Amino acid sequence: MNYKVYKIVNPTSGEVGHVGQTKRIQLRIKEHTLYDYPSRPARFVGWIGEVIEEGLTKIESLEREAYWKDYYGIEKTETANRTWIRKMDFDQAQEMRRLYATGDYTYHQLMEVFPVTSSNSVWRILNNKTYKS
Repeated sequence: MNYKVYKIVNPTSGEVGHVGQTKRIQLRIKEHTLYDYPSRPARFVGWIGEVIEEGLTKIESLEREAYWKDYYGIEKTETANRTWIRKMDFDQAQEMRRLYATGDYTYHQLMEVFPVTSSNSVWRILNNKTYKS
């Protein structure tokens, strides 16, 4: 009963970028917010981690993690590297593909326009690995 559910929050906008569960809260938050090196860049450098719930069993933490991800509109893709995509609808994915096809947008520019948190997420959408057309 020592699992915790946490969120990673943008201190400027209040946006929640990630929800997770762990027994090692300090390490996990550091991995998301402090460590930024080429082989494994952190997605949320400068963001802050906050515990949402604590004192949970492993099963409870997984259930509550799913609840909070749904609450904040974050869902897990099926990628092995645990890339996260904010909830998008099919029309947004189609619009992303249309904009990319013009040649005027890079992956990083698309990340600024659409609710995705990594270039891998953009690649998955553009290559019909998710939100298939």
